[in-house]
Amino acid sequence: MCLLRYTWPALGNLYIHSVTLFAITSILLWDLRGPLDAKEVLVDVNEAWLELTTRDGKTADRADRSMVAAADRAVAHIDKNLKPGDAIRATAERLNDLIAKLDDANFKIRERATAELLDLGPQAEPALCKAAVGKQSAEARRRTTQLLERAGADNSLLTYIRPYRAVEVLELISSLAARRLLGSYAQGDPDTILTQQARAALARLGAADGMKK
Repeated sequence: MCLLRYTWPALGNLYIHSVTLFAITSILLWDLRGPLDAKEVLVDVNEAWLELTTRDGKTADRADRSMVAAADRAVAHIDKNLKPGDAIRATAERLNDLIAKLDDANFKIRERATAELLDLGPQAEPALCKAAVGKQSAEARRRTTQLLERAGADNSLLTYIRPYRAVEVLELISSLAARRLLGSYAQGDPDTILTQQARAALARLGAADGMKK
């Protein structure tokens, strides 16, 4: 029997209690991060959703816990924005329209266009590069530059990190709506990350429910 202290980068201290008996090992983890400070919580679920793909651990942790705090509002947002097996395609006209909206007078329209271009990943990169060398307002250029930096940093983020973290959020919320959505994702292509993670999350939730009985 042993008690180990492990510091996970940007998450704080986790204490691991391991008990081994006749080659059977059970491990319990305590999350000692404490509650998220109220001023750190992202009230805008879409903002938290966008930050789920960041490479920065502290920012991702804030987004993760902000979505958990939003509970079923976050579930609805994930349901709307994360579709299993979606093959996102965009025509040149659609890309140009989205890039034009980066300079829209309406902030929400600019945010939606940015989010959609981010989801398109490599498909949007040539059009963004073309826009970057053209005439743009300061706001549009700032967003274009940020999108290109994200695309250049790691194109795998959207295909891996977002589904992984979205499932984590649903598992932590653990409401009836969250479990139903996990169940829906679990019925998807077994070779996809989203399906695999959803099935694993449901198995963990089932095991946790069994321990409570």
